[in-house]
Amino acid sequence: KPLNLDDNHYAGDKAMGYNLLKSNGFAPKEIELAKEIRTEFERVEAKVAKLRHQGRALRSRRVPPFASEKRAFNTMVEKTASECEKILQELNRKILTLNLMVPSVMHQPMFDVAKLLQDFRDACPRFE
Repeated sequence: KPLNLDDNHYAGDKAMGYNLLKSNGFAPKEIELAKEIRTEFERVEAKVAKLRHQGRALRSRRVPPFASEKRAFNTMVEKTASECEKILQELNRKILTLNLMVPSVMHQPMFDVAKLLQDFRDACPRFE
């Protein structure tokens, strides 16, 4: 049976390698890295959304939150902010690596860690 080689004019000399990766359920390294960056950022966004929802729920209920609930929420805000900062810095390193691998039209912008953290702190204010 002859090999079914899809003509991918954009792949150039890597066409056969990309075809082998595709037929075995893999993708090129740059595609996998972009997917990993996107997935990790979505995970960070989900964690922030959950904490934002928890803060709104505590603030909107009829009975004011107890001191222990306030402390627990404030601790979670600080812990999440610290984790998000580390993750975003790591994602920026991965984006830099990705941008070195791909053509300039496929470059991804770096995350503005300071702005994202400030947005997080504005969305999840601490209890006093």
